[in-house]
Amino acid sequence: MKELKSGFSRSGTRRGTSMLVAGLCILCGALSAQAEIHSGRYTGTGAASRTITGAGFRPEIVIIKGDITESAVIRTATMPAGDSKQLAQDQPMITNRIVGFTDDGFEIGSDADVNASGVEYAWVAFSSSPGDLKLGSYTGTGNILRNVTGVGFQPELVFVLGSNSKRPVWRSNAMPASQAMDFDDFELRYSLINSFLSDGFQVSWDDEVNQSGVVYHYIAWNATPGAIDVGQYTGDGLNEQRVRSPGFKPEWVLVKDGGDLPAVQKPKALDGHRSGFATPEIFTVQGIRDMEADGFRVGSDPSVNATGRTYYYAAFEDRNVDNSDLAVTLAAEPTTLAVGQDVVYTVGLGNNGPDDATGVEVGLHLPAGLAVTSASPGAGSYDSAVGIWTLGNVDKNTASQLTVTARVEAAASGQVLNATASTSAANETDPDGTNNSAAALSP
Repeated sequence: MKELKSGFSRSGTRRGTSMLVAGLCILCGALSAQAEIHSGRYTGTGAASRTITGAGFRPEIVIIKGDITESAVIRTATMPAGDSKQLAQDQPMITNRIVGFTDDGFEIGSDADVNASGVEYAWVAFSSSPGDLKLGSYTGTGNILRNVTGVGFQPELVFVLGSNSKRPVWRSNAMPASQAMDFDDFELRYSLINSFLSDGFQVSWDDEVNQSGVVYHYIAWNATPGAIDVGQYTGDGLNEQRVRSPGFKPEWVLVKDGGDLPAVQKPKALDGHRSGFATPEIFTVQGIRDMEADGFRVGSDPSVNATGRTYYYAAFEDRNVDNSDLAVTLAAEPTTLAVGQDVVYTVGLGNNGPDDATGVEVGLHLPAGLAVTSASPGAGSYDSAVGIWTLGNVDKNTASQLTVTARVEAAASGQVLNATASTSAANETDPDGTNNSAAALSP
């Protein structure tokens, strides 16, 4: 049985004998008290209405972005029936997008934002819980400052979505004091979400958050350790920068720079190194590329990784996922080398369980001065150009090996050859991160 953890989770169906009914009811009650998150994908049909299932719970928030030049769309349970809001457009509430919620998902209309025929869409769904996630609404006053209370905790992340023709905005406690920003290509600025309070947050006078008489819908998150993390990092301009500060494998990540570049978001269900902009653009493979055991990995797109720029992120974990303890080993033979000699690296990958693993990749990083001459994976395939061993599914209590032969070139003469191997992708949570990497030295 999976360990139950606090924070964001995804409940499932559990069955038992009549003798266990009371215990199961207690368990179900504990699960329902937790905020939940799950992501998925579907292909549009263009039908007038359609139900998307697979969330595993009744959502109160859904965000959808398609591989199409249309904006990301959000709906919350506080919005009027049938209404949604585009994340990165100066538009009022719109219809025929996310039109409602069901016990296992949500309903969509026919608009191209959510259901163009043949287009792939990725979604993330949330439910609320006291102390973790709060949804609400308030009416703007037009005053210089307005306190929004009744959240029940001091949030670390807030979205505000107006019913007027203004863009949604967001603020995390990683952002500079009194500043917030839109989801599109506007920079951090004052006059939006001013600060977080012990029971809510304070907004300023801008029409995006406080126009007199306008109804605003908000989402407030509490940064529960191990379930949600907000922070920042500095871009290095290189491909494959790892952001490890979350400390868990996210189900959904949102990234935006503090300047004039659009937000990028990735549900874990969106594979192939892809992520979606909040703005009307197709998916990119150089945005948020992958979820990792302790964070996420970004590519070289300036929206996530321009040299010297500061980026702000929010990462969310599904706390009720399968667990697979992946263990990596690495050996080199021989250990004493000369120029022109071959060295054979043997990479081992085992799954100690308790669950099967999917989407498994292992990265083998060889030192400069070695030229790969052959590779023999016991399962899957190996791409020597990027050093990635793709295994895919790895059943629990099984193991596989990759053998790579490389020749020592003149450039390596006199150098200590330090090779490393580590898991670079997997869909399940790894309960033991200490055995995810290994090294081999050849003096």
